[in-house]
Amino acid sequence: MVRRWTEADVGIGQRFRKTDATQIVVWEVADIFKGTDGRPYVELVRVGDKSLRKTLAAAALGQGNQYIAEPA
Repeated sequence: MVRRWTEADVGIGQRFRKTDATQIVVWEVADIFKGTDGRPYVELVRVGDKSLRKTLAAAALGQGNQYIAEPA
């Protein structure tokens, strides 16, 4: 059984990058919140350009097929 990530598994300031990116773009967790569907979401900001933001389900970070954690 695959374990789902929750907001407890990811912290503000943690960094990730896409697994399939041709150039390395690092994203940092800026916020963690519960969506209207009751699931945990994270807001990511691009390191080096905080004007670029995206929102993902917290589970998307934990699957390992789209994003991988950067070493601290």
